[in-house]
Amino acid sequence: MANFKHIATTTLSSNGSTTIEMANIPATYQDLRIYISARDYNSNNGTGTDIAITSPTFNAGQSFYGYSTIIGADTGANRIGGIVLSANEANNFGAAFDEILNYSSSIADKNGIFQNGIASSGYLVTVLCHGVNNSATPISSITILAGVGNFQTGTTVALYGITK
Repeated sequence: MANFKHIATTTLSSNGSTTIEMANIPATYQDLRIYISARDYNSNNGTGTDIAITSPTFNAGQSFYGYSTIIGADTGANRIGGIVLSANEANNFGAAFDEILNYSSSIADKNGIFQNGIASSGYLVTVLCHGVNNSATPISSITILAGVGNFQTGTTVALYGITK
């Protein structure tokens, strides 16, 4: 059975950040788990958008999504979360649950499995993504980017290390 150890939590206390960085990640765990609760600060179009990892990069991935009566797939390996646009919802946040396997390994092929969902008025989206980080360098920081606009106050990212 896996053991989860809290590494860090970031909760934004003001509006306007386009990125959230989790730095100085110790290489003492086998895998990482990331929980995200996010919403957008200043977008006024659409019903939601993606959150992406900009560093490290995950390539060769696939995204599977569903909303309303539509099911589809595309190449969206860095898509790790959904963000609810503040113009459309008063208090909803998108949620994501992500894992990066073998992040501390010095071999390539670190796998990322990203699951997320958003719900806003009349709009529910679920996305499952997979990507591969081909670097032989262990991952020591993660940068998360708001897909449109900026993150709103209260957006939270929590990082856990997993030992087996």
